[in-house]
Amino acid sequence: MLSSTGNYFEPSLSFPPVSGARIIIKDDLGHRDTLTETVAGTYETTSLHGAVGRTYSLDVIANGIEYTAISSIPKKVKIDSLYATPRRTSGGETGYDIWVMFKDPPELGNYYRLNVNVTSLVSQDSVDGRRYRIYSDKLTNGNEITERVRAGRLVVSGDTVTVELLSIDKAMYEYFSTLRDVLSSDRAATSLSPANPNTNLDGGALGYFAAWTIDRRTIILH
Repeated sequence: MLSSTGNYFEPSLSFPPVSGARIIIKDDLGHRDTLTETVAGTYETTSLHGAVGRTYSLDVIANGIEYTAISSIPKKVKIDSLYATPRRTSGGETGYDIWVMFKDPPELGNYYRLNVNVTSLVSQDSVDGRRYRIYSDKLTNGNEITERVRAGRLVVSGDTVTVELLSIDKAMYEYFSTLRDVLSSDRAATSLSPANPNTNLDGGALGYFAAWTIDRRTIILH
């Protein structure tokens, strides 16, 4: 998705799509693909497919400006176990704790993002308020990692929980880590002026370019 930035101080923040850009993705084997615009601002590959261990470069020319970035696809890490346990607070409210387990590889330098979504039978209530669940193996290298996600009080038996474990590169990890910090500081009385998260895009663009692997598991709450 390619879009223009918006004014942070505007009440109705919008990001107009950018059409007519030239976007090329190349891998480290010399293959290249010029992306096709399917709808305004959305571009798709026609021949190039992602592969573990490959490094990809992005070249974008939009409105006369060139932007570049590089990303590599890490080895896929699978979810070993996914289960949920009922929870009841001291005040009598019920809910679920969702447990996700996966094994970090022995080599140092692995990064992850965890997405948790609930398809509810009765409400739009979801999981706890953490915007971005990202992890580094800096302190847990080679260990079995267990993460708990607290489901909202309106999540009930029969709802479907889908968990996605993304194995990402360092650049994507740093983008979401700094983005999380920026969003969290907005609520603090001593928060700093608005700042942009780190990006691997050269040329003054915001956002990120990333290639990753994904493992997905689904359970139905009982």
